[in-house]
Amino acid sequence: MANIPERRQHKRIKVRFTVSCEIYNSPRVVMVVGGKSLYALMIDLSQDGMAIETKYNLPIKSILFMKFTLINHFADSDGNRFKEMEMVGEVKDCIPFEERRYRVGIMFTKIADKDKEAIGDFVKRAIKPREPY
Repeated sequence: MANIPERRQHKRIKVRFTVSCEIYNSPRVVMVVGGKSLYALMIDLSQDGMAIETKYNLPIKSILFMKFTLINHFADSDGNRFKEMEMVGEVKDCIPFEERRYRVGIMFTKIADKDKEAIGDFVKRAIKPREPY
């Protein structure tokens, strides 16, 4: 496999959250799936974006509205453990990996500062070496 330079500005970690996505604008297609939101599995997350696994082949440059609950078991208080988040992002890549399954890379284009900070804190705590008991 070729050595590909890292393009991301922030650390990214593997996660498993359910994400709700609605397509706002696609440069090639308008996609309606039974008049309902698309549901996908978030497979990684950073302050700048996320990757999702879905059965939909989403066109590059599609604009998505997304919402999910960040479950931060590293948080210092119970009030910070569950955080509802909403953001807008742009599809940067859509790569088939199984029959009728796609890995979709999304860059956030609109996200509240407090949500970006919460994601950054979550990622930082998740990758920090843990002290032994």
